[in-house]
Amino acid sequence: MRMIRKFADSQSGNFAIMTALLAIPLIGAMGLAVDYSAALSNRSVMQDAADSAALATVKAAGLKFSKLSESDKAALIANGKSFFASNEKINAVSVAVTINQAERSVTVTGAYDYPLAFPIFGQSFPMEVLAKAVVGPLRSSYCMIGLSQTASKAISFGGSSDFIGPQCSVHSNSISSSALFQSGGVPPRPRIFAPLGAGRGNSRRK
Repeated sequence: MRMIRKFADSQSGNFAIMTALLAIPLIGAMGLAVDYSAALSNRSVMQDAADSAALATVKAAGLKFSKLSESDKAALIANGKSFFASNEKINAVSVAVTINQAERSVTVTGAYDYPLAFPIFGQSFPMEVLAKAVVGPLRSSYCMIGLSQTASKAISFGGSSDFIGPQCSVHSNSISSSALFQSGGVPPRPRIFAPLGAGRGNSRRK
């Protein structure tokens, strides 16, 4: 108790000691923040690749899911993995492509272990990063697809152009409140708008 009271009363070295003690968890927290930010950035890249691969696989399969043979499915799965690899820039990613004929859908999953740049207590625990995309065929084809998950005006219609697509759909992955944007006097006319976020403009039809 006497030593504790002396430590509390002392003003010569307490600040340096406390700073040294607090520096360890602070540096660790900063390192985790840097690693987490990098992992999120890599996940965004993987998600774009998974979206692209799933859409490409559905397009290649067409609307005849129930008639796909085992060799057809094997070829589609191989092509989906190849398409994923061509669109992502991260090494050592495990890719799985699943074709569900009953639900007429394609699922693409990418996963890899992100090595921490700042080890915790001297140990490097890899952080698992996952990205998954599920796409089913529409009764209409896609006219336009915006793959960005956050972009404002991911798909934009403007000027005096007149977009008419009664048999196709306009789809955006962006969660932005202005994922679909329209300016000008002529509203676009696809069969359906399908944004994850929302749309803004002078005139917008669903």
